[in-house]
Amino acid sequence: MIDIEMLGQRIKETRERRGWTQRRLGEEMASEMTPAWVSLVERGRSPRLSVIRLAEIAEALAVDAAYLAAGVNANEHSEPLVLDDLTREEQRIVWEFVHSSRTIRRATEQARARENRRRRARG
Repeated sequence: MIDIEMLGQRIKETRERRGWTQRRLGEEMASEMTPAWVSLVERGRSPRLSVIRLAEIAEALAVDAAYLAAGVNANEHSEPLVLDDLTREEQRIVWEFVHSSRTIRRATEQARARENRRRRARG
């Protein structure tokens, strides 16, 4: 089970290491969340932190969402995640997260490509 307070602490620590305010993090997210919402998340008080929002936070902070969620860097973790060890709900969340992360990554890459084309077209 994800410890929502630890997740919030890791988000806060990562944001502060980047020198960002809560407002800046909210603005960098695809959904442009408010500083008040970011504060709730960082304190572990957000009533609904969806997998999509977690992926957006990770993308904005340029960190692995697995690190934010569980304190594990997926690229450095030597033991694979065994889905059989998870409850059905946890398995569903993992698969939803994987799908959402890929979707967000693709959308972000497409938006960056469009912006780069616009800049080149302007000269």
